Amino acid sequence: MNLIRCALNRAGAQHGSLLVGAALWLLLIASPAVASTLPGWRVVGTIDHGSLTGLSCPSSRVCVAADSSGNVLESANPGRARSWISATVDSGHRIVAISCPAVSLCVGVDSSGNIVSYGQAGWQIAASGAEQLNGVSCPSVSLCVIADGDGGTVGNQAQAQTAGSVLISTDPAGGASTWSRESAGGSLGPECGKYGGWSGCGDSIVAVSCPSVALCVSADQWGEATQSTDPSRGAASTWSRSLGLQDPVSSLSCPSNSLCMASCPTGYGLFIGNCPGSVYYAGEVFTWNPTSDIAGRVLQLANDPVEISCPSAKLCFASDLAGTLWATSHPSAESWALVRQARSSNAADAITGIACLTSTSCVAVDQGGQLLAGGPPPTAPQLTRLLVSQLRAHSDTVRRATLLGRDGYRLSFAVPLGGKLQVSWRTTAKTPVLVAMGTAWIANAGSLKVRLRPTQAGRHLLDATHTAVTLVAEGTFTATRGPTAVARRTFVLSP
Repeated sequence: MNLIRCALNRAGAQHGSLLVGAALWLLLIASPAVASTLPGWRVVGTIDHGSLTGLSCPSSRVCVAADSSGNVLESANPGRARSWISATVDSGHRIVAISCPAVSLCVGVDSSGNIVSYGQAGWQIAASGAEQLNGVSCPSVSLCVIADGDGGTVGNQAQAQTAGSVLISTDPAGGASTWSRESAGGSLGPECGKYGGWSGCGDSIVAVSCPSVALCVSADQWGEATQSTDPSRGAASTWSRSLGLQDPVSSLSCPSNSLCMASCPTGYGLFIGNCPGSVYYAGEVFTWNPTSDIAGRVLQLANDPVEISCPSAKLCFASDLAGTLWATSHPSAESWALVRQARSSNAADAITGIACLTSTSCVAVDQGGQLLAGGPPPTAPQLTRLLVSQLRAHSDTVRRATLLGRDGYRLSFAVPLGGKLQVSWRTTAKTPVLVAMGTAWIANAGSLKVRLRPTQAGRHLLDATHTAVTLVAEGTFTATRGPTAVARRTFVLSP
């Protein structure tokens, strides 16, 4: 973090030489030819030789990532792969999650029950007393809450009393003594004691999310969500039932006090609840309002577990084990767009952290050590404006001879989503003649090439006419899962 501070100081001394937001995005990934396009998700480069496990961006210019070998990576220019610097802070341990509410504070947890924190004294490690920690959420520099992974199996009363706990600190970088344990779990399981004694009993907190210092929500292995409106009181805080999903939760994100989103990984009907699913090993998303206990909708996105990340109440992402990525600007509605299609089923492509620098520029990391960059899903009007601008550029250069040639007329469009693009040229007559058309499909954002070929009627028309012809170019882009845009542009086809 000291390296980041130095970089920021240098940037500040240059009076604005470091671009941020949309300008930074265009500078980093857009070529001059497509600088006006919408940002689509792409791999920027490899920043770690191990498996990246988490990502947190405390400001629009600073991001911190963690990996499975106990390393922390930092960058003051997060969209550029070469800007990331790695340092070992928890050697030999897998840091499973990290949360940085400010440049001055970062808190991570590892798979051995250690708390890794950065504060005024630099990076330090504190033993939590737990054998396993599953997640951490820090809504401010004066509050962090950790999901205690112990308690999954209970064999006596003493273990039952500490099962389903969270760790809370109002001085997160102050060492082990500043953390207190509080019970936040729901029940010990639907089959606890069914076969006598402590059989089937246990309660492990698998995820925690705190949108503010006035609300923290946890989810346990049974899908029981609990919440506290006074988490800053530490051991004196009170936790109550938020919602019973009644199906194991794999991921939880609460971007605001009125919106929480969780994913249900199983979906094979082990329990009958709000998120049981209809497909074995399904990946489903469930939303609810923790302040009013109003349940939202269940939406199946994939056939494997889904990880949820909501940088804001107006933007949420969901990703599966292969790295397929969905996004929505309306988290409470079924309006998810497929913004990145996985190229294979390789688990190394699974996205493990997403954060947004601005409302239009985001970064992500995956298990393969890669850095990705992209943005929110484009709207239909945005796609339409993009199509219009590119139709205009093509119509200014087309010639009749090229269209009538053996290979037809080739067009290249920059698209921010995977989908199908159909382009047609028609005359402007009352009964228009379809002169040429072409269709192409692309799995992800990128350059989509369409080969336009003349129709039989179009060839006859152009062979019989030796003067310029006024045509209407129409482009229709249909996202694989997302908006559809239609754009038209009138142009003159030169002889």
